[in-house]
Amino acid sequence: TGFTHHPRTISALEDYVIRTSDKVICTSNNLVVRAKKLNPESYFIENGVDFDTFDKGGNDGVVPEDLAAVPAPRVLYVGAISHWLDLEILKKVATKLQDVSFVFVGPILDQSIKKELQGGGIRNFYYLGQKNFTQLPSYIKNCNVGIIPFKRSDFTNEISPLKMFEYLACGRPVISAGINQV
Repeated sequence: TGFTHHPRTISALEDYVIRTSDKVICTSNNLVVRAKKLNPESYFIENGVDFDTFDKGGNDGVVPEDLAAVPAPRVLYVGAISHWLDLEILKKVATKLQDVSFVFVGPILDQSIKKELQGGGIRNFYYLGQKNFTQLPSYIKNCNVGIIPFKRSDFTNEISPLKMFEYLACGRPVISAGINQV
């Protein structure tokens, strides 16, 4: 329900599905607390990652062509790009760290952010578009740090960002906003 592009009726549908399901699996502690109010058979199971795909993937030493054009060091965000990104913080940090490239890979769900990432005045922002899942390890392994620059909100405090597990499986350090599940 925290995704802004869903219809307003999604909340009632979500409640109905939770109430009428035999079991409900949640990937964050906050979600399971909310789900248990509607269905006592709600359980927390931590997100995971296909370790082999991310640990072994991208080990051919080939830097993706579009990423090779981006100067190192590189800080990477992989994932959907929308209202939950703290673009103001990212712009401040990018302005202070002019010698660091901030790379964004993923679908843009909020078109107002697209302008900011593509020529919005921050010269060290690089939006490389959406990539195939199997390509992600090559992008992650050819960057120095993975970031989770989320605004703190009820929405972000109810998620467990899968990208954290992907970054770690690729052996990259992670810098994240202080959201609950991280």
